[in-house]
Amino acid sequence: MKREQFNLKQAALAFADKLIELYFIDRRLDRLPAYMNEKISWIGTGENELCQNLMEAKQALKAELKDYSGSFIIRQRQVYAVPFDDICIVYGMLEAEPEDKLFAIEKLRFSIVLDKELKLLHLHFSYPDMDQKAAHYYVESRDRSNLQDLKQTLALRSRQLELLNNSLPGSAHQCRKDAHFTLITMSDSFLSMFGYTREEIANRFHNHYIEMVYPNDRSMMLSMIHKQLKKGSDIELEYRVLCKSGKPIWVLDKGRLLTERDGSETFFSLLIEITQRKQAQEALRLSLERYQVIMDQATDIIFEWDIARDTLFFSPNWYKKFGYAAISKQISQRIPVSENIHPDDMHAFMRIMKDTAAGVPYSETEFRIRDRQGKYHWCRIRATAQFDADGKAIKAVGVILDIDDEKRQHLVLLDMAQKDALTGLYNKAAIDSLVAARMQNCEASGKQALLILDVDHFKSVNDTYGHLAGDSLLASVAAVIKSQIRSSDLAGRIGGDEFLIYMASINDEENVLRKAEKLLSALEELTPLPNALPITCSIGAAVFSYGEGDYHTFFQCADQALYIRKKSGRKGVTFYQAVKECPSDHLMSAVNEESNIDQVEIMEEQLAQYAFRKLYAAKDIHLTIERLLGIIGHAYDVSRVYIFESNDGHSCFNTFEWCAKGIKPMNSSISVSLAETAQRFDEQGLFYCAEVKPMSKHYHSYLAAQDCCSLLQCAILDEGEFAGYVGFDECREHRVWESKQIAAFKLTADVLSAFLMKLRLKQALKIK
Repeated sequence: MKREQFNLKQAALAFADKLIELYFIDRRLDRLPAYMNEKISWIGTGENELCQNLMEAKQALKAELKDYSGSFIIRQRQVYAVPFDDICIVYGMLEAEPEDKLFAIEKLRFSIVLDKELKLLHLHFSYPDMDQKAAHYYVESRDRSNLQDLKQTLALRSRQLELLNNSLPGSAHQCRKDAHFTLITMSDSFLSMFGYTREEIANRFHNHYIEMVYPNDRSMMLSMIHKQLKKGSDIELEYRVLCKSGKPIWVLDKGRLLTERDGSETFFSLLIEITQRKQAQEALRLSLERYQVIMDQATDIIFEWDIARDTLFFSPNWYKKFGYAAISKQISQRIPVSENIHPDDMHAFMRIMKDTAAGVPYSETEFRIRDRQGKYHWCRIRATAQFDADGKAIKAVGVILDIDDEKRQHLVLLDMAQKDALTGLYNKAAIDSLVAARMQNCEASGKQALLILDVDHFKSVNDTYGHLAGDSLLASVAAVIKSQIRSSDLAGRIGGDEFLIYMASINDEENVLRKAEKLLSALEELTPLPNALPITCSIGAAVFSYGEGDYHTFFQCADQALYIRKKSGRKGVTFYQAVKECPSDHLMSAVNEESNIDQVEIMEEQLAQYAFRKLYAAKDIHLTIERLLGIIGHAYDVSRVYIFESNDGHSCFNTFEWCAKGIKPMNSSISVSLAETAQRFDEQGLFYCAEVKPMSKHYHSYLAAQDCCSLLQCAILDEGEFAGYVGFDECREHRVWESKQIAAFKLTADVLSAFLMKLRLKQALKIK
């Protein structure tokens, strides 16, 4: 017998002794209701002694105490107990003799049903039957006056037995311990459970309970009974029984093996239908089996994180994929210091853990996981939080997907989209975006530098050796740049022969200068073809502290520094910081017709202001204009600056001209038609040609004779009438001017025109 049932049995026997003491000896009938269930049923020995609830039981006790208040002496007592899970049955006999001897000795047998809280659920007293044998408890029999009394008594006992059966959960039956489990008694609820009548059970199954059991379950049932009886007299089985409808139902059979007076053995059993429970169990089993099949067959890794316990479960695919057991306990402390996740991706993994623990319903991120050989694989994790009744996140379930091939292909495509095909460096869009993002790094220390590098006289390489040689040179320049920069630096090609280098976290400007000079030295070793001149480069550099400016400002400063470097003869490095502090007036006044403007910053809008101030204060306008043309030529890095004027209203003549070193002047006798020339200018008074080849044959021949590749001209107006133009030519390569430069030149040309008209007016007045 199990220990729990043994303890229940002992408690039930003690309970029965207490009831007998209160009822017969102490006669404390007022205390008995405290030991009764609300649904107490009571069958006594009186003719109408039948109670079906606690209220009726209290009334019966009051009536009995009023009828006889004396106590009894217990002469003989035998009590037995049969425990089940939800109830316990106590039965036996006793002889009670009234102390005042007014009544005869009561010879009674009784049965008690206790609920799981050890309260009276049913109480039944009865006298022995007339054919009771003396050896079985009792030695006397009561006198039955007639057959009618016997019939009434039998009818009453039938109702009492029915009440007892209805009080029991499930259904009850008794059968012999034989090969067929022959049925002895069956409750009405037993018949109702399976849909048969007693006659149908007798005719169809010959009262053999084993034949009612589902055929597939019979051998299992017999085996379990045999095994359990080796440990005690109690059995507990689950099996199926055939119903009249032809369908089997599942029952829980809780029984006990009893030995009768004649030595025969019988089973007394309670049956409880558990079909729905078994169906739920089967559905759960199939669900778990499907879950296991999915975990075993899927290539993805399924995981479950118990947030409260801080434990992590992975499907077997983890080991198959990575070749080692995953961290499963104390993960919030152990994973952050683990080498299983790539250091650069640890913040992404920790963020998804924090979000899930904080109650974010769904999270997703990508990171790299190390395998047994040390190789990292790109994975995507998707986590869904599970919540308790209070809305607190208690678990997270999800999947880890292998996206290594997809990620690496994406990186290849991204690299192709970001890289310049010729040089392998970042293209302009990519380098702009990457540098702008780097500059927003608030945690960076030190300073940052931006270098813009331009290959000097690159056009001559293309013209002399061909475009293939030019492309080869650009690729070589890119290779040198890659070899000279740090892994943390960024480099890109931002134009035809222009390159950008971004250096993060530098110490000072001197460090940048050393690196730039080392780069230039390495580049000078390059030659487009054997026996060709060495290649030189110009670099404009800007050094900023983090947060000092945005990328656009940073770029403009480096670009201005490069601009100054190219005006000062190219080949070298110019820093924006070195020229930023000088006043523009001082810089401009330092420029003369020789115009060596190393480390001079000339802004286009400042040039017009400077020209106005110089002309306004000039005593000799003619000489000042000649000098200003040289300043303009150097500022715009052009080959030739000139002014054509008309003195007869029909033709234009070259009256002023400045030429860069190595550029031959125009023929001083050249004249052009005033009317024909005026037609070339637009409504704003501008004539701009980035490439002269598409022009008319006549005009193209004229320009070719002047070695002109590109030109920009601005009209001189005299009271609204076209009177000439100010222009500059580019004789070395095709030139594209920005709209900002064109507008600044127009303003400068207007200043020159105004003072030139003033000069001509004075000259005309003197002639007159």
